Amino acid sequence: MLGPGDRVPDIFVWRAPREAPVRLRELLAGGQALLAFYLFDWSPTWNGEAARGFGVAVSPLEMADVSRRSAFLIDGGDTVRAAWAYAGSELPDVDAILAAARAS
Repeated sequence: MLGPGDRVPDIFVWRAPREAPVRLRELLAGGQALLAFYLFDWSPTWNGEAARGFGVAVSPLEMADVSRRSAFLIDGGDTVRAAWAYAGSELPDVDAILAAARAS
């Protein structure tokens, strides 16, 4: 899993369903961002490449590239500033994540 100081992978992501994918680094050029992964995201914007690139891909029940519940605070460039990972049914501490975002 990527951690603070690691560079964001050069991957494509979707901003919304039915839109063409864009480079994540292009999206991040506009300022800091919070990227969240969660289990069994089968939405049209799901991206196994992103889960692998951030090191949060798991294979429960023999399903490949399922995202582990996690979040990454990324600066306006391409560097991870903070990272959180959660086990099983553990829920993210949204207050801690927001406090980290406000402090950076």
